[in-house]
Amino acid sequence: MNKHQIKELLRKYENGTCSDLEKAQLETWYLRQPIPDKLYLSASELDTELSKIWDSLEQEYNADKGIPWKKMVIAASILFIFSIGFYYYIGDNIKKTSIAREETIVADIEPGENKAIYTAPSGKQRVLQDGVFVAPLPNENSPSSDAGYNTITTPRGGQYEVVLADGTHVWLNAASSLKYSNTFNDVERTVELTGEAYFEVKHMPDKPFKVISQNQTVKVLGTHFNVNSYEKEPDIKTTLLEGAVEVSNDKGELIRLKPGEQSVNTADMISKRKVSVDEVLAWKSGFFHFENASLETVLNQLSLWYDVEVDIKKIPRRKFNGILPRHVKLSQIFIMMEKTSGLKFKVEERRILMDN
Repeated sequence: MNKHQIKELLRKYENGTCSDLEKAQLETWYLRQPIPDKLYLSASELDTELSKIWDSLEQEYNADKGIPWKKMVIAASILFIFSIGFYYYIGDNIKKTSIAREETIVADIEPGENKAIYTAPSGKQRVLQDGVFVAPLPNENSPSSDAGYNTITTPRGGQYEVVLADGTHVWLNAASSLKYSNTFNDVERTVELTGEAYFEVKHMPDKPFKVISQNQTVKVLGTHFNVNSYEKEPDIKTTLLEGAVEVSNDKGELIRLKPGEQSVNTADMISKRKVSVDEVLAWKSGFFHFENASLETVLNQLSLWYDVEVDIKKIPRRKFNGILPRHVKLSQIFIMMEKTSGLKFKVEERRILMDN
């Protein structure tokens, strides 16, 4: 999308000629933005700022041969935000819609946050909030230093970053846990995962890194990958961003992944396919990213992040596409979804219901 197309989209919104999809995308963008300090820019100031930003994007594109999706989202937001008159026009429209819908939705739910619980080998627990958890090293003077396990657990509505003793970074999604022994990093590096996590593994050729989840083992030396192994999901999905990994199941089947590939481990077999890495890793960057996703998939992700239950006996067969922010209230997510689906949702006692 170039400068002219962006400005044209904003003008269509003001004139009421946007399609439902364009309107939902623009209003979704608005919900992600802070309120600007300067309320108005002149036409010349607007054109100058748009030119500066677009030129920098073109330079970066030429240098990197492509811009990651997150940078494009941020850049698009910056481009949009300079059209301040449109910004407040959009805000006024959303505010009117939100007030009416929030009254119907009834209960509103705050988004998830950084929080987890660390359980030491002794069983002692510590609540983790904000910041990053750096795994403690075993006490060499303790006779039991080679025994026991450490566990970091995120609740529904929580996520957390962990740095292991070898320097590996792990980001845990909601309702997930990471377990490792006190002997981690001595001979080999092995962790057990439930739920979902993104790994940036420290390269150590003499010490392979293994992730065990249900009936699957991922073996690496040093690489970046994501594992989704929620128990309620029918498959375990492992997605590779950098490097190479070997994924095996309890039947002895083994698959090697290349960047951009995802293994799908079912009860019967293990296979691989090309996927959108942007969609898989959106949660780590603060977004929900849906590409032809079923309503059931969308609601399952929302239930984990907002710590709510889905109480819908027959979920309509609808597909969703788009990017939504994870830091807004649940009612705002539903407002965006309703604009493109025609469905109505409500929340009662932390339960998602259909509002017929």
